[in-house]
Amino acid sequence: MNIAKITFKSLLSISILGFAYASAYASDSSKDLNSTYQKPGADIRHIHNLKPQLSRGGMETFTLTLNEGYGEGALEISLGTNENLEIFSTSVQASFDMSKGKTHTMDISFRAKTNGRHFINVFARAVNPSGQFQTRVFSIPVQVGAKVPEKPHPGLKTLQDGTKVIEMKATEEVIFD
Repeated sequence: MNIAKITFKSLLSISILGFAYASAYASDSSKDLNSTYQKPGADIRHIHNLKPQLSRGGMETFTLTLNEGYGEGALEISLGTNENLEIFSTSVQASFDMSKGKTHTMDISFRAKTNGRHFINVFARAVNPSGQFQTRVFSIPVQVGAKVPEKPHPGLKTLQDGTKVIEMKATEEVIFD
């Protein structure tokens, strides 16, 4: 068995920052309820009409629309967030009979206690009549107050062609059998 050890003092990780940023804060809210791609999990898609920027302290209400791909059972929804958003108790949980249509809506009311970017976490569970279930979890971003620009990564560099890269040190071991 031959073993070769290769050490790289510097490894360039090319990252398309716009894509990485969008992926980090992704929400399916801008996608069509009938889009073809979906991550593994329960067949549940969502959209909402939450305003893109809100003010601290005022009560806000928006509608969350869920579309599921089942013909029977129950769709159970639970909401969660951190201490900076207060979700009113009438909005925290909901249950829908999936035999009464594939589209379900719920109004969500909340109050933001602080400025910044917060998230309302949606825990959805599709339960069939025999009690088996599948889950889907997603977050709805809530921007309160003005967006604060993020500090760029300290290793961020721009190449001559304009490509943004982050330089990181790495060690790699390659084993040949």
